[in-house]
Amino acid sequence: MQGEIGGVVITVPAYFTDLGRRHVREASGMAGLPVLGLLDEPVAAAIDYKAEYDIEGIFTVVDLGGGTFDVTVIRFDEAAAEPFKVLATDGDQRLGATDFNLNLMEHVLAKFKAEHGYEPDSEQDQADLQELKPKVTVARMDLSDVDSVVIPVRIRTHQTNVTVTRAEFEELNRPILALIIEIIRRALQKANLESREVDHFLLVGGGTRMPCVEAAVAGAFGRPVKAIKDREFAVAKGAAIQAVNLGKKSSDSEIVSAVLHLPRPRSKSKNKTAHPLCVQVADPTNPQSGSVFCHVMIPAQSSIPCSVEQRFTPLADYQQLANVVVCQGEEGTAVLPATIAGRVNLPLNPPLPRDQRRDSILVRYSIDSDALIHVSAKDVMSNAEVTGDVALVTGQVPASS
Repeated sequence: MQGEIGGVVITVPAYFTDLGRRHVREASGMAGLPVLGLLDEPVAAAIDYKAEYDIEGIFTVVDLGGGTFDVTVIRFDEAAAEPFKVLATDGDQRLGATDFNLNLMEHVLAKFKAEHGYEPDSEQDQADLQELKPKVTVARMDLSDVDSVVIPVRIRTHQTNVTVTRAEFEELNRPILALIIEIIRRALQKANLESREVDHFLLVGGGTRMPCVEAAVAGAFGRPVKAIKDREFAVAKGAAIQAVNLGKKSSDSEIVSAVLHLPRPRSKSKNKTAHPLCVQVADPTNPQSGSVFCHVMIPAQSSIPCSVEQRFTPLADYQQLANVVVCQGEEGTAVLPATIAGRVNLPLNPPLPRDQRRDSILVRYSIDSDALIHVSAKDVMSNAEVTGDVALVTGQVPASS
């Protein structure tokens, strides 16, 4: 990173105590980073949503991450000294998208046992079960976009393909969905609000991409549900919106006030790319580990406009959807949430064993004279193609695709 850091905005959970917040400030100071202000994570998400939709009133932020679930009720009043006020919080620090994965894993293994009469042993079959986990995770995410998935299972000498429909998946997870709704109701009760008084439910976190989560919230409360495209990064983007526009204001309430009327910074034309533009790839030494790394498509200092394309192979056998993630970083470095600029999802038809689909995904990156990035992914077997526009992770706004 070049240049001097003038200050940082740090997001913290809404339930953080004063002592916890003080420790965050102290840690930042020890790292040499001046703290412009601390911002509650749900408030940061609400700021990002407000920039996207220009909404007002009472929001309930529903944040389902990988391993935690948080609900925060917020009142927005632009005329107030504290425009975003947290009215109540609730949640479960052990509930997340991984619970949906576990239920799907159990279902797949039950089908495997029914077919082969063999129940995998958690110790003796540990390696095979570890190999199955990322396939189940990919299948769970794919079910957000397709009606059914095929999961290849290999335990010892036994092999089978397990088909799971979205309806089956949602039925498996009805108890989790019921718990999510119960926690939201508790938060509203703490805020002394009826559901009809909530203007918008705001979905945050990758777990809320599952259609059953949005449907459960909308069905239980009958209120508008908002979901931005990059909901996994709403907290980071909300903080970034502030940090880009802050100036020298220092108090947390001033920080919020400073950005309410400021538009997100737009991209500017550049003659060369400042950073490498990458695609997310699996660990080449252990593709099933779940680790993901940057693979450079367009190097730094490339003249623009420019265009490049490259072919890739699906991660798993019988994969039905390829998630092409656009990110920034150096070759071989780990992909971090803050470096992801966007993504496109490419249906793969027909789903086949991985060996039969080698180099079947054609990914093309291009940057036009206005520094806008255009991404396309094509299935060379079916000729299906998807496109999307993204923006570099420099405070710019992803264009709608």
